[in-house]
Amino acid sequence: HPKDYDSVVKELGISEKKCSNYHVFYRFRKNNDSYVYIEDNGIFLSDDNGKAVSMIGIMKDVSERKIAEKNLQESEQKFRVLTETLRAGVILYQNNKLMYVNKEVENITGYSQKELLEMNFWGFTHPDYLDIVMGRGKKRQAGDTKVITKYEFKIVTKEGAEKWIFISGNAIRFNDAPAAISSFIDITQRKKIENELRNSEKRFRSYFENSMIGMAITSLSKGWVEINDTVSVILGYSFEELKKMSWADITHPDDLKVDEDKFELLLADEINSYSLEKRFIRKSGESVWTQINISCVRKEDDSIDYIIALIEDISELVEYRNNLEKMVADRTKEVEKIQKSLVYLMEDVNETNSNLNRANINIEASNKELEAFSYSVSHDLRAPLTRMDGFSKVLLDMYKDKLDEQAVHYLNRIRSSSENMSNLISAMLSLSRLTRSKISRKQLDFSSLCNQVKENLEAAEPNRKLDFQVEENLKIYADEKFVRILLENLLGNAFKFTKKQQNPVIMIGKKIIKEKEVFFIQDNGDGFDMKYYHKIFTAFQRLHAEKEFEGTGIGLAIVQRIINKHGGEIWAESVQGKGATFYFSLA
Repeated sequence: HPKDYDSVVKELGISEKKCSNYHVFYRFRKNNDSYVYIEDNGIFLSDDNGKAVSMIGIMKDVSERKIAEKNLQESEQKFRVLTETLRAGVILYQNNKLMYVNKEVENITGYSQKELLEMNFWGFTHPDYLDIVMGRGKKRQAGDTKVITKYEFKIVTKEGAEKWIFISGNAIRFNDAPAAISSFIDITQRKKIENELRNSEKRFRSYFENSMIGMAITSLSKGWVEINDTVSVILGYSFEELKKMSWADITHPDDLKVDEDKFELLLADEINSYSLEKRFIRKSGESVWTQINISCVRKEDDSIDYIIALIEDISELVEYRNNLEKMVADRTKEVEKIQKSLVYLMEDVNETNSNLNRANINIEASNKELEAFSYSVSHDLRAPLTRMDGFSKVLLDMYKDKLDEQAVHYLNRIRSSSENMSNLISAMLSLSRLTRSKISRKQLDFSSLCNQVKENLEAAEPNRKLDFQVEENLKIYADEKFVRILLENLLGNAFKFTKKQQNPVIMIGKKIIKEKEVFFIQDNGDGFDMKYYHKIFTAFQRLHAEKEFEGTGIGLAIVQRIINKHGGEIWAESVQGKGATFYFSLA
């Protein structure tokens, strides 16, 4: 080919002078004037004087390979243009190493391209999701087509910020070996909005279910979609019964037309809401006067999605109003008397308010007296217990040699019972203080707190050998003093109930259960029978004999109150003789 001629002649000329090998590519014209790509390998042969006299070469048609290389270059160029302009991160990884990242990956993670290409593909994954991401990534690189391809998880940026991303990946072949390619987008803002929506839904649900006013969601066809308990109380029907009828079916016939006329105006988009007094026919057949407020919730296209109805029982108000009208008609001449009655009523109201204020003051004083009484009773109860224990000890010290074995046994029983009673009094006071205490939350190093309590337990019984396994870098947002009390009770129980085990193990860690962080404390101790599960968080309930395991039976009741104060939940799983696991989460 004319464009290849000069370079080929030059290369051959150099090899001819040196009588050396040559390796050149060029286009060769065929007899039909088309061109093919040639790979030409050969050598110049020399005479005795070292001058080239002939050459031997092998020419190979490599047109298909050249065309494939060209197509590959074009494809790679298109891939790079596409990925570099995408508003999504794109990564190519093989053997757990990042082979390619686009600019958006840098923007999302904060790492430079150079830093990323020196990392493992899970290098910026949040520790809580590391096992999931690594497991799926390895399966995908191995060509597993059944592994989940789209999911959400958290990452940690170079600056230490946590972000949520949504990732989609597929297994491919790269350089003739298994690999994987994934794209992901930053959904941190979306997750924040979703969380706010969930909280908003919780607030609405709480207001809906606990409202003193009847609240209902109805369909455009007048059917009952959802109601709170107050609606059932007002109408006398259960929700299951109401679902089989419309609100028109139980509206009083005399009030039906005005209600339906207003409802039709609402559906016709002529009004957005309306309010009126109407009667419903209760299940018992009685009429109940109600004040209803009707409004609609619209979709994005401005069409009505569903109807919200507020229903208030005003039967007493209507009855009072009717009686009042009759009284006004019958007693027009007694206005002065009525006015005096109102004055007396106001005086009664004022007196009632004064009584309420005094009652509030008395209640506050009573609470303080009750607290003082608790401490006084504690002191008064402890005093005779202390004397009983002390005199019993004196009798044992002074007359032990003169007392028979049964008498010594009885005195030891008295001392043991005194100590147990004293512990119960302390437990009751602790439970009382816990109920009145306020919480002050902050970010805590949960792993460090676990290790501190563990060291205290080991110091109390230095001869015990346990395998304590505390997961590192556990964080918790809670009140520190309450978390310490919680750990002292839960770890104390695990420490106590593993004393019969030859190789006792206690594990502390965290799991993600139903997208919620859940802490757990697991032991291989004595455990308990799950048929008595309903008793374990009740004060002074014991599932083991006191001779086997000491304790007051108050610890788990304290733990549950601490969890309740933090708006969380606690539960347990156990197999008798094989240990127990306690799970808890905080709001």
